[in-house]
Amino acid sequence: MRIGLVAMMLMAGCRLFVLGDSNSNGLETTMDGSPFYWPTRLTLPAGWVVVNHAVPAMRAGDARGCSNNGFLPCQNDAQCKGQGTCDVFTLPDGQPGSGMWRTEQLVAELAHVRAACILGAIGRAPRVVIALGTNDLVDRHLTGTQVGSAVLHLYDLVHAAQPCAGVYVATIPPRKDVAPSKIEVANATITLGMSARGASTKLIPFGTEPTSDLGPDGVHMTSDGQGRRATLAQAVLFPE
Repeated sequence: MRIGLVAMMLMAGCRLFVLGDSNSNGLETTMDGSPFYWPTRLTLPAGWVVVNHAVPAMRAGDARGCSNNGFLPCQNDAQCKGQGTCDVFTLPDGQPGSGMWRTEQLVAELAHVRAACILGAIGRAPRVVIALGTNDLVDRHLTGTQVGSAVLHLYDLVHAAQPCAGVYVATIPPRKDVAPSKIEVANATITLGMSARGASTKLIPFGTEPTSDLGPDGVHMTSDGQGRRATLAQAVLFPE
């Protein structure tokens, strides 16, 4: 009985949760029949599994979009300029695109892991990666500081609920339709914020990716770019 309980605890803990967007896509795992997105390319320690909640177009902050063009961020109807009304933005899985809402669901999913601190002592506590912010950057009403702060708020939500879980935050990669200065400010906010929280070792440097990792659309990563993301994440998540 005791051995079975320990096994159940280990299985509950040895999970890597990913909250992300199309560059961490959890709705698809392969392209041309082989692993493509970075979570599928990680070399996981024995017993670990990835639970990928990443969905294309997810945002870190509140997700609202124009009803005739959900990818156009808005805060009120006037900002839609004839492209419908400003409504809650839903993603391809039919659920809200807000990272805050998604994080609250994840916190509820983690609530049953009662022994996280014990599991943490043996390196088996659940780990959460927050890789968001890219889609918030295109909202011209948000500053880089606000985008970075929205990402940090998600860290705070998970850490407050599960202080013994490993909560990791990725800096935001480049995208060619956003001014580099805005991305730099967002990433500086994230980096300084994680340092202030004593969590610098939980920072995954996706923001160091070169623009050459981007595909023709200037937003999504190529296969080589996804490979680089896996390498960057591996070094922080499972350095041993």
